[in-house]
Formats: sequence, structure tokens, C-alpha cells
Amino acid sequence: FSALRFLVVTQKASFSCIRNLWNRKPLKVYGGRMAESMLAILCHILRGEPIIRERLSKEKEGSREEDTGQEDGASRRDSQVNQHLQQLIDMGFTREHAIEALLNTSTVEQATEYLLTHPPPLLSGVVRDLPMSEEDQMMRAIAMSLGQDVPMDHRAESAEEAARRKEEEERKAREKQEEEEAKCLEKFQDVEPLKPDELHCFTDTMLPGCFHLLDELPDTVYRVCDLIMTAIKRNGADYRDMILKQVVSQVGEAANVLIKAALPLTTSDTKTVSEWFGQMATLPQASNLATRILLLTLLFEELKLPCARIVETSEILNILIKLLEVVQPCLQAAKEQKEVQTPKWITPVLLLIDFYEKMAVCSKRRSQMNRFLQPNGNNWRWFDDRSGRWCSYSASNNSTIDAAWRAGETSVRFTAGRRRYTVQFTTMVQVNEETGNRRPVMLTLLRVPRLNKSLKNGSGQDLDKTLEESKEVEHKDDKGSSDTMPLTEDSCEEKDSNCEDTKLNEIVIQGLSEEMITVLIRSCVSMIGVP
Repeated sequence: FSALRFLVVTQKASFSCIRNLWNRKPLKVYGGRMAESMLAILCHILRGEPIIRERLSKEKEGSREEDTGQEDGASRRDSQVNQHLQQLIDMGFTREHAIEALLNTSTVEQATEYLLTHPPPLLSGVVRDLPMSEEDQMMRAIAMSLGQDVPMDHRAESAEEAARRKEEEERKAREKQEEEEAKCLEKFQDVEPLKPDELHCFTDTMLPGCFHLLDELPDTVYRVCDLIMTAIKRNGADYRDMILKQVVSQVGEAANVLIKAALPLTTSDTKTVSEWFGQMATLPQASNLATRILLLTLLFEELKLPCARIVETSEILNILIKLLEVVQPCLQAAKEQKEVQTPKWITPVLLLIDFYEKMAVCSKRRSQMNRFLQPNGNNWRWFDDRSGRWCSYSASNNSTIDAAWRAGETSVRFTAGRRRYTVQFTTMVQVNEETGNRRPVMLTLLRVPRLNKSLKNGSGQDLDKTLEESKEVEHKDDKGSSDTMPLTEDSCEEKDSNCEDTKLNEIVIQGLSEEMITVLIRSCVSMIGVP
């Protein structure tokens, strides 16, 4: 039994069922549980794809080595069995009886003993002296007098023979069951895992199904976020930007509908005041906006800088702030009518704006700090309290830590020896996951060259100029050393990933404008009295 093959078969069957159920209306009773299970299974399939392919490749390599070894061993065993069979035939035993003995034993001595204790069955024509009762002898004589053909070896079955026959029947039934199981397992042996093209096709078209689930079952937003993040990690940066743009587009469409609905009533309108301010919470676009904004905020927590960049370029903030501005008369009218029904989308909208502004502040600080950091790779160190010195990490761990820091992660895990550590960038502390010991970590900055006396009394522009010159010198040194080293495929991939991280870090989020801040503060102050 191969657990890996069984997992492949199970995943293919479950993926086929999910594709049939995807983008369909869930059931009333079991729809929520089914949707949660479907999303969890899809996450497992996408995460397990590289692991299954790696295990299958190792299994194929191992099976090739085993086949060569088994062929050599089988040839040796065949020659040994033929030799033992010839020895038993030379002793005077029949070939069939000798084969039976070799099948039931492991050595020549045991086979000889088996042949002596289990004599071959007599032929049907040979008369054997069998004990027969008087009643059997009488019945036999009557049958012979009537001219019936009665076999000479006919006798009553003893208890030992009945037990032996029962044991033989059980053995045959067991062998038949094993053959059926072997046939079933043979079907699994040649099963191939899901093709990458199938998973690519599904992930590229899965977002409408996710939105359909959010419309029918808003509580599945967390599972949907997990599925989207798993697909993003699998498919890369281009797929990430495509998904974020589609989510932001859905948010903009729903917000524009609400902006039109929140316009003040005119004499030609047939709506009542209660219907006017109630539609901010009862319209289908209101619930759609709430779920999609919540999904965007969850993605924002995982992908801070890419989300902030997409939000800034799409100008969705202008639409959301305008929505907060035009919805104030509706909320005030509802407060006067004492029928306040706070829309569910207000909280996630404010939370998204808060995330964006915090990311803008963070990117501006990082851009100022990048002036004093090394352009290609930073040197991270940890403090050894025993020696009282700062120690450098290994090259691999240093690149892992620096890549996570450049990507905007809050923490990163790595292995040193047999121990696992976590570096927390928010507190600049290294934590041993086994013992819980904590050590400070630091990021080595560029060494500022000593200034001349003329520069010491100069302006800050001279210092900036000196820093730029030192960066250029180090960049030239790195370029010269890189020209002497051959580029491999792995190094090219690492270079591409580092370039992508560098581009993300060079992006500066501008943040809210003064006009946006004024409108936002006015809206928030007016909403203080709204429950």
C-alpha cells in the first residue's frame, strides 16, 4: 500500500467533485460546512502539489534501484531453487511432491522432513485397507449386488480430514481476497498527480466563485482569504497583482452604486426618508461592499506593500472617502428618525484607510533608511552575551533574514544547526523556539567616511554627497566581483527575486492628501454620535 498514491487518487477525486460544485448556489442546511470543507481541501491540494511531485520523483529513483537489485536477487534464488529441486528428485521423490515441499519450507533439510511426514496421496486405482464399520460393509455389499460401481477408497470423512479441508478452503478464500486487493492496488500504482495546467486554469478563474461564496455565505471570508493567499504563493507576483486588482475593482463598483443611492432626495423621488437612509444597509451592494472590503483588509495584512501600491494606483481611496462624505446626511436623517441602522461596510472601510496610511508612513521611513543601507545585501548580526560581541549569521541565513526584511515581513524563521530560531523585526530580537532564549539582533549600516574639517562645518548636502559617493564605490566593487563569478540558474532566480524585492522596497507610498484627511476627519467626527 502506497500512502502517497492513495493521496493522489483522493485529491484527484475531490478536485473533480469541487469543480462540479464550484460557483453554484450552496445548500441551505449543509451549504456552510460544505463550502468550508471545499476551501480547506483546495488549500491542501495547492500546498501539497510541490511536495507530492518531489516525493514521486524520489520514489521513481528508488524503484529503479530496487528493480535492478531484485533482478539480481531473483536470478540467484532461481538457480538455488533448481539445485534443491534436483537434489530431492535424486533422492527418489516425485517432482510434484518435491515442488510442494519446497513451497512450504525454506531449506533442503526441512523439505526432506516434510516429504517424509507428508506422503503423497495414493492413486485412485490402488486399494487401501481402510477401517469400515459393519453398517458400511453391509451397504457396500448391497450396492455391489445390485451392480453399482462402488469405489474401493470410499469411506467416512474423519475429523482431521474435515479440519484440513476447512483450512484449505479458508486459505483459498484468503488468497482470492488478496488477489482482488492486489488488482485494486495495481490501479493506484500508475496514477499520475493533478497536472499543473489544471490547477493553473482553476486558480486563474476561481475568483468569481469566491465572490459568489462571499455573497451567499459571508462567514467564509477567512477561508477564501486563505485560499487566495495559497494560490498567490503558488503562482507568483503577476497573479498576486491580478487578484488584488480584481478585488479592488469589485470594491469600486459596489461603492459607486452606494454613492448614487446616497444622493439627497428630490421632489421627483418616490422614496420615503426611511427607505432613503435604510438602503445604505439593505442594498445588495452594501453587503457586497462589506465582504469585499473585509477580504481586502485581510489580504492587506498579508501583503502590505503590494496591496498599498494597488490601492494607490487604482484611486479607490477617493471613491471610499467620497462615500463616507455622502453617507453622512443619511446617517443624520436616520438618527433624527431614531431608526439608525449602521452599515456593516463602514468599519472595514475605515480599517482599510488606516492600513494604507500606516503603510505610507512605513514606506517613507524605509526610503530614508535605505540611504544608509547597503544596496545589494545587508549584514545581519546577533549579540552573544557570553563574549559580549556581535556575531554575523551564515551566508544562507543572512540572505533569508534580509529577504524577509526587504519583503516587509514582521518575522522570519530559520534553522541553525539543529535548532530553529525566529527573528522578530518589530522588536529586533532573535528567539530560540526550543528554549525561549532571546538575543538582540542588528542591521549593519554603511560606514560613513570621515569628513574633512571643511565638510564638518558644511551643510547636510555635503553629507548626502559623501554617502552617495561611498555607495557608488561599493556598487562598483560588487559589480566587479559579480563579473568574475559565473551565473547559474539558481543564482539567476535568486537575482530575479532580489530585484523584485528591491523594486518593492524602492516604492514610496504617498499616503492621504490634505484634502482627503480633511474630509475623513469631518466624516469621522460626524459619525461619533452614530451607534
